[in-house]
Amino acid sequence: KYLAAGMNDYMSKPISAEAISCILHKYLSKQDKYITVTQTPELSNNKDTIFDLTNLLSLIDKDILVAREICDIFITETPKLIKSLKQSLELKNMVDFTVHAHSLKSSSSYMGSNILSHTANMLEQYSKTNNLTAIHQIFPVLEEQFDRLWIEVQRFLSKPV
Repeated sequence: KYLAAGMNDYMSKPISAEAISCILHKYLSKQDKYITVTQTPELSNNKDTIFDLTNLLSLIDKDILVAREICDIFITETPKLIKSLKQSLELKNMVDFTVHAHSLKSSSSYMGSNILSHTANMLEQYSKTNNLTAIHQIFPVLEEQFDRLWIEVQRFLSKPV
């Protein structure tokens, strides 16, 4: 029913205001030939990136105060999420583990932490196949990556506005 109504495009997370604008312009431009369509900037593809502030700022119209608030929330809430991941793993509850890994994948991607997002994605995929051996091997890596990210975010937050 959605496809029949013309809803047949896709936008991946994290969604930026510019990406929404591009999609709107794409479809509005079919009606008005004078609308200019701009391309969404490519985000960093480096899987080793621990914290890409430029990426985060590009998603929030370069608002440094909003970036600081997002970073503060992220470093406050993510340890709770990692604790929930660990508890789900101890209980062998792969349904909850998958949900938590997916949340961490998305939030760390939004933060521009490609390496943490990539590791969370691996955990999510392994949880879907109940590969506990791989999860147990990768989980300490995820914790170490979050520790590195926490340091980088703290460094950003300690700078005067």
